[in-house]
Amino acid sequence: MGNFNYWKRLKDTFVQVNVSVYPLHVERQLKKWKKRGERKRAWLKPQQAAVLVDEPALVSLLDSIAV
Repeated sequence: MGNFNYWKRLKDTFVQVNVSVYPLHVERQLKKWKKRGERKRAWLKPQQAAVLVDEPALVSLLDSIAV
């Protein structure tokens, strides 16, 4: 679907990360998964997700996806 770059903060530095975004077909989801206490999961349209993210390049990518 596309790519975007962002600066990831590590403990003592920043590194540039290249992210590739792919479509995903989901048939089922687990009720329990590793790190579920650290993450939230929601099914959103791309335009809804764009409002919630902080990375401008990801916002542009999400806005470009037609649903």
